[in-house]
Amino acid sequence: MGIEVKTKCDSANRNQLLRYSEQLLTEAASSNISLAFLTPFNRNSFQDNRTELADQNHAIREFEAFDKQVDGSMWTKHLNWLDVAEIAWDGDPLWRQHLFYVRTEIANVARLRTEPHPNRRLGDFFSQEAVSSFWYAMRQAQALEVRENETLVINLREFVEGNFNARQLATAFRYLITDSASVNSDKEVPGGTDFPRAEHHYHPFSVVHQEILNLSDEFHHVQAKTWSQSVGERNYGLRVAHKHHDSVSLVTSNFESGELIVNERR
Repeated sequence: MGIEVKTKCDSANRNQLLRYSEQLLTEAASSNISLAFLTPFNRNSFQDNRTELADQNHAIREFEAFDKQVDGSMWTKHLNWLDVAEIAWDGDPLWRQHLFYVRTEIANVARLRTEPHPNRRLGDFFSQEAVSSFWYAMRQAQALEVRENETLVINLREFVEGNFNARQLATAFRYLITDSASVNSDKEVPGGTDFPRAEHHYHPFSVVHQEILNLSDEFHHVQAKTWSQSVGERNYGLRVAHKHHDSVSLVTSNFESGELIVNERR
């Protein structure tokens, strides 16, 4: 029997359990193996109709994807930390201190919140899996600031000064760009004026802009377009060719404010 333990749900990596089970099968003398996954929350943690929180939980998504892949070929169990901490045992003071910490810090559902609802708008154009992965990568890049109109704003000054990962930011957009259920990788983005890349070479946040703009070099169906022709403006919009639309906006720049903007309402 194998067990994978996480103290944070966001630390669960995609296909991690599948790789772990394959390693167990390789090393075990028997093919009859079992795998338990211990994380702060599982489906049973959300008994008050908060299904949206459960659906957004990265560990839950990873376990359910794994459970579907193995399709009953092995015993699997997803446990939450309260399943373990609240066993029928009145332990010593150290155990009671541990139980208090699990209840208040590790597995406290009341501390969770749903992701902001630009999520829903991205879902109009991309699959649920791609959108969920996008938001997870954005959290990893620590790039979330959502305004009242459901616009995701990335303040580049804070992003750069905080030494956050520009490559992780680009990775978030890759989840949308490679969403085979939605994008059209066989065509280019029609119309518009290609963005002159030199505009941002000497910008104080060029390292971030280059990671974003490089996506148009990496993918045939992604282009950076100049979205404003006004004199003195140097803003671009990164767009992806789509199966049901000519193209869909991924992100736009605002040179004057030093921001990247996703889901801007116009």
